[in-house]
Amino acid sequence: MLVAFHGGPSATAQPRTAFFLSLDYVVVEPNVRGSGGFGRSFEQADNRAGRLDAFPDIEANLRT
Repeated sequence: MLVAFHGGPSATAQPRTAFFLSLDYVVVEPNVRGSGGFGRSFEQADNRAGRLDAFPDIEANLRT
């Protein structure tokens, strides 16, 4: 299993994801800032000062 924290809600599956899936890996790409909304303000929620808010989300992913 691979866990790949990607570049935010606007990021999409990368070619590397398809490569590992073709090798029968399980790929998990969590959206660390949640999925409670959409649009520009949601996409930019973790920019600048909000960037550090992603770390508790990453830790929570690793604990589950």
